[in-house]
Amino acid sequence: MRERLLTAFDHIWIDNLNGGGLFKGSRGPDGKPDRSAFEYVGRREITGITVPTAITCLVKTGQPTTQARVSYRNLWGQGHEKRQRLSDDAGLATADLAQCYQPLATQEAARFVLLPGGTESEYLSWLAMDEIFIQQFPGFTTARDADLISIDREPLRERMQRYFDPKYSKEELATQVPALMQDTNRYKAEATRRELLQTSHYRDDRLVRVSWVCQPFCVNSR
Repeated sequence: MRERLLTAFDHIWIDNLNGGGLFKGSRGPDGKPDRSAFEYVGRREITGITVPTAITCLVKTGQPTTQARVSYRNLWGQGHEKRQRLSDDAGLATADLAQCYQPLATQEAARFVLLPGGTESEYLSWLAMDEIFIQQFPGFTTARDADLISIDREPLRERMQRYFDPKYSKEELATQVPALMQDTNRYKAEATRRELLQTSHYRDDRLVRVSWVCQPFCVNSR
């Protein structure tokens, strides 16, 4: 999206109002509290949003251009101070207002981030994460967890015994292991059970406690 903005417009002005106030307890470079421009401090309470915000002005002149010029500035302080600064600057001449901003050079290697900052020249020559980890997979795809995963081994063993016992009908299992007996787009419950009864050779001693980082502090039997 950032790359598209840079090629679709000719000039971009960014007023980073920062803020965070009570939400993040942020402070400006001078160490003083930095509040949201949309925050109002009343006699008894503070109202309005307290998350960081920014104002972006995008101009398209219609003239041929390869990449937009980006002008950036930070505003720090109390909410009313930022609003007053914006109001005062609105009356400045174009040349004077331009002095309030710094030019921002964006780079494809840095994903066209619209923030000032710098890195060592060698940093951008490092391998990207997708170049380091060539083989990727999404990890565990949780499905039918209610019946296949248990904190305690015994309830899981009982469910699996019923599921792999051909004496139990699909109607009985629908009340005892409902997640396993419910069809979904790519899962046919009856056909899956029929195949597993023929091929799985299920045994209780195959139920082991496996530890994996699936959810925080979650160690289950599967």
